[in-house]
Amino acid sequence: MSVGVKVEQEMSQGRTIRAVLVCDESGAKGYATQREQFPGEVGVMAGILMHEEIADDCDVAFQRVYDEFKPSTVGKLHMADLDAERQGTLRNEIYRTVGELGLPCFWYAIHVEGLFNAHEELRRLMEENKPPPSPRFKQSSPREAPALMHEELFNGLFSRVLAFVEGSEVENVAFRIKTDRVDRSTVKRFEAAATRFLDDGPLESRATALDTETGQIVRGGVTVDVDWSDSMKLRTKVAELKVECAEDGVTLAADVLANSLNNVFVTRGANELYGPLNRMAAVRGHPLVPCFDLFGDQATGDLLGDRLRAHPKAPRAKLGAM
Repeated sequence: MSVGVKVEQEMSQGRTIRAVLVCDESGAKGYATQREQFPGEVGVMAGILMHEEIADDCDVAFQRVYDEFKPSTVGKLHMADLDAERQGTLRNEIYRTVGELGLPCFWYAIHVEGLFNAHEELRRLMEENKPPPSPRFKQSSPREAPALMHEELFNGLFSRVLAFVEGSEVENVAFRIKTDRVDRSTVKRFEAAATRFLDDGPLESRATALDTETGQIVRGGVTVDVDWSDSMKLRTKVAELKVECAEDGVTLAADVLANSLNNVFVTRGANELYGPLNRMAAVRGHPLVPCFDLFGDQATGDLLGDRLRAHPKAPRAKLGAM
């Protein structure tokens, strides 16, 4: 029995499981205030999901590939350090290993110009609807907080993985998320993003101001509470979530997958250049299509990345057909 079949069987038994999500990003980085550097530039994050009971077997299999291609001198294996032929061989070895292990793969991508455009529209909306200044209460100007591409990609990827787990009727799951070496602030952003995604409690916004008549600092806030219907609530409970960094065979596999998907997107033809990124049709022809899971590739498509953050040059027909 392949380990892929084992994952599906274990997930369908409705018991608490421990899973490892290995992920990496490729393409554009930075904040939503940045413009695309070339037409159709994207950021993409890819992930590979493993049941913890088979994680050791996966580590061994991918490390075998890593060791075969690692440099003779001490240092990390970089795809860019290999010539074109060796890069192609490495990609094929990773694809073969993922396929043989039967591991579910995921991705999430965003157009740079789409992220920028959405940020500008929100900024304009807030500016146009800003309340008039109070002559009595003085507040400092709020800091601009543009979205970070890296974090938004992780949000999208994690939501898809969680949807996959939920669809597998898992009651409780403990996630160990592995990624390539990133700074500590990025790790904390990932952890915070996952926590926010899972929190369906009230959203609170707090503010302080100076009362110019009394000279006192006053505080206030707004609380928004949504009564979610049972059909919209997550049934799967995330019992534990931690993020760790590593430079090994499995993180190399995620790196290769992310880079290959980015290459698919940036080499699209003119008729597909600005179209939706998060549908199976966007990656047709990729060797790992049988391993990609989009839980049915729903007709509604991705409402956030491919609609609200669609590239401004995206054909309207394609947006409406998602």
